Amino acid sequence: MSWWVVAGHIATSLAFSNFHNDLPVDVFIILSGFVIFRLIDLKREAYIPFITRRAFRLFPAYLLALAISVLLLPVSQQVFANLPFQGPANATRVQLAMEAQRHFWPHFFVHLSLLQGLVPGWLLKSSPLTLVGQAWSVSLEWQFYLVAPLAFYAIQHRRLWLPLAIAIVVLTLTTRYVTTAYLGAKVLMFGVGLGSYLYVRAVETGKPLLPALGCWGAFAALSIAKGGLIEIVPLGLWAIVLFATLSPPRTLLRRVNDILDAPILLRLGAISYSTYLIHMVALVSTGWVLNHFGLPRTAYAILLAALTVALTYFLSEAMFRWVETPMNKFGQRAAKAIARRQEPALGNIAVVAADSAKIQA
Repeated sequence: MSWWVVAGHIATSLAFSNFHNDLPVDVFIILSGFVIFRLIDLKREAYIPFITRRAFRLFPAYLLALAISVLLLPVSQQVFANLPFQGPANATRVQLAMEAQRHFWPHFFVHLSLLQGLVPGWLLKSSPLTLVGQAWSVSLEWQFYLVAPLAFYAIQHRRLWLPLAIAIVVLTLTTRYVTTAYLGAKVLMFGVGLGSYLYVRAVETGKPLLPALGCWGAFAALSIAKGGLIEIVPLGLWAIVLFATLSPPRTLLRRVNDILDAPILLRLGAISYSTYLIHMVALVSTGWVLNHFGLPRTAYAILLAALTVALTYFLSEAMFRWVETPMNKFGQRAAKAIARRQEPALGNIAVVAADSAKIQA
């Protein structure tokens, strides 16, 4: 999915039509909902350790990408203005670079907090896209992390189902007043991830599957109603992979899982967050070099694609090894230290999946 986004951004730089880069992001979001709700349920940790680990998962690599992107702002504007392939995507990128430089400090500070998706356009124009455009979805993820433990706590207690449903409706309806990087824009896709986890948990524990499938189906149907039939693509991709993972050996779907277990795909998956964050740096850097040579259009297109892919992979490996991995480990140690220091009573109040008896105690 991350390389789908890379290919889409290369293609639009060459003035090809839209590659629907929002579709692989929807798969990311479903996966995130699945993983985070599973993590909350199984670890049963207090809120502060949870959000500490999540912060160290997102912020270090993101802040590095932000710093590099800020330094490259003037270069980005020049590169996309001078590409030999002029189309709407490149024109938009030039406008975004100009907007970022015109109101740099407001854009910088909201990006620094990863809350740029909460800033409406009338307050700060194009805030989710100006500095690290692809990080609009990272802002959305961070918003989800901040409220996911509360949502899962509500799921565990039936008396809170109605307030949770009202919150989901309000989030969805208020999207038009904020941005597409606002939690409400994708809350239904996170719900698909929740339904998927509830289904897997039911399979693992031998509980009835119908309630989980009903939750999954309801969120999927609402996602299609909201986003159109095109949403069948990410929903279908996710369903194929999930059911392939759960399928018995020597079945057709299990072969899909075996293919996805190929070492090269597992490695690309491991570095996918870095790939997603850093590929526009690779694209801008490659375009800046090629713009100096006056190449024929065909040669330019081939070199832009090949060099961007190669540089993206190199930078992704470097960021994963030297930023993501050590900072993830540091975040895990920090979360464990915080958990040990918290008083049991405070910990029990903040445990997101504890049963009512423990919370009352």
